[in-house]
Amino acid sequence: MDITSIAPDFGTSEFIYPIEERCMVPPSSPPSLFAPPAPDSPPWQFFPLAPTNGYTLEEDSRYTRGYVYGADYDLSKLSIHRLRLLAIASPPNVYADLVDGNYVAKPILEMVQIVPGIPFVVHLNGECD
Repeated sequence: MDITSIAPDFGTSEFIYPIEERCMVPPSSPPSLFAPPAPDSPPWQFFPLAPTNGYTLEEDSRYTRGYVYGADYDLSKLSIHRLRLLAIASPPNVYADLVDGNYVAKPILEMVQIVPGIPFVVHLNGECD
């Protein structure tokens, strides 16, 4: 079965994929994802941060997968976020180690490991649309 994109219907606030075009297999992924705590960053620098409330697995028919990981983002904190981005530093563990001829990645502190096949979304001010 071919999957094609659907042009949004501007008469409604959302568009959905019909059930026959969506993957109906529930993901075997955890219901929530949280980042491991980060070490202290260097003075006047900041490590990137995952959402403090984590990502929650949500059923959503606007995606062919039928599920997304969603996190809330408070736009009132945009100026703080901007300042942090201007002084961002690479966190420890971003480089893989060579072990027995293979590269082995370690979890990056304060980052969430992306789950293949499930989209990630951000809800601005808690709005899912």
